[in-house]
This record gives sequence, structure tokens and C-alpha cells, in this order.
Amino acid sequence: MAGFVVLSGWRFLQDQCGLEHQALVLSRHLSLRKELQDSVPCKLRARRGCATHPRSVAERVRRTKISEGIKRLHDLVPNMDKQTNTADMLNHAMEYMKQLKEKIEQMKEV
Repeated sequence: MAGFVVLSGWRFLQDQCGLEHQALVLSRHLSLRKELQDSVPCKLRARRGCATHPRSVAERVRRTKISEGIKRLHDLVPNMDKQTNTADMLNHAMEYMKQLKEKIEQMKEV
């Protein structure tokens, strides 16, 4: 009978340690889950060309605004080819603005 008591006491300790281990694993899991919820939301898999990270989205918005501004500038400045690259387009726009400024100065003198 003493052996049974010792064995049952040993099983009780194993069960207690097992429960403690499970509780520890569960608490780690919950804390990791909380950290993931608090972190920046990001899908693990996105379709090609469909970034979901906030920085990628913000960068896409920034590039879109720049492209729209370049298109508006292209429409405002005359004699600009469709194939003009951005650097040449900006140089052409600066030259055009200088010409306009000179015309304004000439008109003020008359």
C-alpha cells in the first residue's frame, strides 16, 4: 500500500508539473498573440503588386501623388513630348517658367 501511495503521489506531482507546463505554454502563447495583435498589421501572403504593410501602402500613395503631379505639370507646359522623362520634363518646366517670368517683367516695363 505504501508503494501505491508513493506512486500516486508521484503521478500527482507529474500531473501538477504537466498542468504547470501547459499553463506556462498557454501563457506564452497568449502573450505572443497579444504582441502580434499590438504590432503593425500585416498579411503574411499578399497577391503580387498588392502590398498590405502600412509603409508599403503609404509609399504607394506617395508615388501616386508624385505621378499625378507630374501628369498635371506635363499638361500645363506646352511643347512637351509624351516620351519625355521626368528629369527632362522638370528642366523643360523650369525653362518655361523662366520664360514666363521674363515676359511678365517685359510687360511691366511697357
